[in-house]
Amino acid sequence: MDLFRACSRADDGPINPQDPKYQADEKFKPDKESAWEQRPVHRDSWTLSHNAIRGEMKELHGALKAAAGRGGLQPWETKALKDAFAEHSAHVKAHFANGEDVLKPFLAPRIKLDPKLSSKSGKSLECLAKLDEQVGALSGNAEEVLKSFEPYMTDMLDYLGAEEGSSLLLMRAYFTPDEVMPIVQKLAAQSPGAAIGSMVYYAGDDTFSEYMTQESIGNFGWYFNYKGQRDSFKKSFVQNLESVSAGKMPSSCSMFGC
Repeated sequence: MDLFRACSRADDGPINPQDPKYQADEKFKPDKESAWEQRPVHRDSWTLSHNAIRGEMKELHGALKAAAGRGGLQPWETKALKDAFAEHSAHVKAHFANGEDVLKPFLAPRIKLDPKLSSKSGKSLECLAKLDEQVGALSGNAEEVLKSFEPYMTDMLDYLGAEEGSSLLLMRAYFTPDEVMPIVQKLAAQSPGAAIGSMVYYAGDDTFSEYMTQESIGNFGWYFNYKGQRDSFKKSFVQNLESVSAGKMPSSCSMFGC
């Protein structure tokens, strides 16, 4: 079964943001969707951030599966897996913390959010905590980590899909882009650098170029911010996992580690 595709959206399907049960205050109505016409959902920063987490999990899953299939880990493989997972773990924890500390308080005055999301996020964080311990102790082989990673990945994909099918749609119904922009900037500023690099990398050149145009980000922002973060993420995360998947030690490593 392809876990990435099987759980790429919520099982319940998207909610109807016009349903009055989600309205928290009579003064604020779900009439802002037309303001987002130039910012389609697939280029929303929320969606791009989720796609980055999905991409990371797919890379990690592939590397773990390949390493487990070969048996014992080489020292360089162990280090590469630990380094890559540490970046992913920090990214996911920051995503949940940003949601709880910044995004939910921002949305709450106008929107009644789905309480099921809290239970979904809690389940994912429990799985992540277990993986942190297992990856930290990783030495002999990757089989046990792989067994724990797959249910974590399933839960995370379910959570991301559910959030996109509810909170994201509600935000775009109850808030204008101008109202949301300061929150997006705040979240970007306090996210790990690898999270931004990951978002750029997994968006791809064409989509991120369209996103830059959409958000009026000029060449200065690209060359002095986004490009460097993308390249750093590609080197520290993507290339490490590609090497593990291929079973070929990177040229920058020795037999004792990277």
